[in-house]
Amino acid sequence: MRPANSVDTASEVVPHYSYELPIQEEERFEKLFRQLDVNGDGRIDILELSQSLHKHGVPDNLKESYATKFIQQSDLNQSGDVSLAEFIYYVREHEKKLQLLFTNLDTDKDGRIKVNELITAFRELGVAISRQEAAQLLKRIDKDGSLDIGFNEWRDFLLFHPTADLSEIINYWRHSTYLDVGECVAVPDDFTMQEMLSGMWWRHLMAGGMAGAVSRTATAPLDRLKVFLQVHGLNKFGSLAACARHMLHEGGVRSLWRGNGINVMKIAPESAIKFMAYEKLKQYIKSGSPTRDLGMYERFVAGSIAGCISQTTIYPLEVLKTRLSLRTTGQYRGIVDAAKKIYSREGASVFFRGYIPNLLGIIPYAGIDLAVYETLKKRWLRNHTDTEKPSVLILLGCGTISSTCGQIASYPMALVRTRLQAAVALQTVGGGPTAQLTMTGVFRTILATEGPAGLYRGITPNFLKVAPAVSISYVVYEHCRQAMAEALQKKMQQEVEKFKAIQKEYQTVISSRQQLDSQLTENNGVKEELTLLESDANVFKLIGPVLVKQDLEEARQNVNKRIDYIVAETKRLEKTIEDLDKKQDTQREALGKLQQQLQQAQVKAAMKA
Repeated sequence: MRPANSVDTASEVVPHYSYELPIQEEERFEKLFRQLDVNGDGRIDILELSQSLHKHGVPDNLKESYATKFIQQSDLNQSGDVSLAEFIYYVREHEKKLQLLFTNLDTDKDGRIKVNELITAFRELGVAISRQEAAQLLKRIDKDGSLDIGFNEWRDFLLFHPTADLSEIINYWRHSTYLDVGECVAVPDDFTMQEMLSGMWWRHLMAGGMAGAVSRTATAPLDRLKVFLQVHGLNKFGSLAACARHMLHEGGVRSLWRGNGINVMKIAPESAIKFMAYEKLKQYIKSGSPTRDLGMYERFVAGSIAGCISQTTIYPLEVLKTRLSLRTTGQYRGIVDAAKKIYSREGASVFFRGYIPNLLGIIPYAGIDLAVYETLKKRWLRNHTDTEKPSVLILLGCGTISSTCGQIASYPMALVRTRLQAAVALQTVGGGPTAQLTMTGVFRTILATEGPAGLYRGITPNFLKVAPAVSISYVVYEHCRQAMAEALQKKMQQEVEKFKAIQKEYQTVISSRQQLDSQLTENNGVKEELTLLESDANVFKLIGPVLVKQDLEEARQNVNKRIDYIVAETKRLEKTIEDLDKKQDTQREALGKLQQQLQQAQVKAAMKA
């Protein structure tokens, strides 16, 4: 042991359990510590821990966050690294929590967690999983192939997990990233009741909205190029490069972002309406069994209907976005001016032109996007049972492929919708105006003049924007969510300081109250003694070094006044204590909510996916 005057001594802060640990346990802890202590200096820092965690089954994309959390929780003397004593203390306490959690899951108390017990645990937390999914989860922990797990397997799997709370461990698996490719018909994410109450849903929407805004702005030139080709085709320009040169020549570099403002503006109302509609539809579908999770087909139905509702609400903005993308220099002064001119020239019905093909395109896009994404992810998990979760690149790849497949299926409807919104059918379809502006009329014209390939006009720039859109939205989403988590942590620290101040004031008032009780007891004793004295008796009081004679009646009045004062002051302090109790209760409740939000945010930030 170091000298007693050494400040940086973990053993002074942490009780060493060596004397009460079985030899095997002590050797296990020391062996694990030596494995993590890469440079052999007797201490573990974040860099060493990050380098070592991969060998212990922690995915590369989680090593840094796990290492940071581990050091924060185990570094009791705040030295920035962990000694053997601190390591043993933290791991021992963490294993106790894991043991308690394991015991709660092991309902038949046979020392093994089986598929049925895991399904029950998930159900109690509001998550429905199939036997196949439960078996798959067990297989990732099960080392001996017995299709159930013992405590040692459970402990080793979760030893470096930042929490021993089952709901957080399960929620850790539940959400993938927010991917915005500019197509607003994907099925919304699912949230448990606890996550709804904790406010995770609005942070998810805010971070997703910011991510979508940046992603759409970055890929806006490709989006405008797509709209141009959908409306005019390559026949007018000859090639993608020629179309881009035409846009630059007509309006300069800034013209590449025409229509982007309203495209970003519609993210917030569309996401909020779709989310609320999706939650209501989920409640309706789950009526009678509110704790179960939706299956993939139920999610598809609820997501498609929610997408239809949100698209119906904001569809006029879609028409404006198309018109603004196609506008020439000086045609409109802005969004409001464009809306006024279009309305005065074509009437209110123009703002719902192309509405039917837009709705018909939602079903194949949402269904195929969801089905392909879930299929790819589950197939990857089946083939990688030893890995905790897919990496960021895997999830981005699944999202990109599923979005591309969805676009291929729904693109003809999107093209017809855009041409109807742009009203170019007036110039290309023969016959009267009624026959011109119809979905079937545009389909017939495209097939007659351009063939089936014409239904996919402009899809190349649409494909080109998928990968950057997904990547940009992911990066921005994660940064926004982490920033909100850090702001939440700062707010929580402020609330903790308030709580400490209230507790300090409370202790001061309690101390004053106790002093008054003592004084009251003393003065009541004096009062009783004075009542026993004869009326002609003399009473003396000490004033400095001089003993002065005092009238008995005056002495009685003085002690009564003192008692009255103490009683009044006691009542005032009791009222203060009552108020402080209420403040403490309120502060505790606020801290509890913030703690819940912070834990959810930390889990989400740690996911990186």
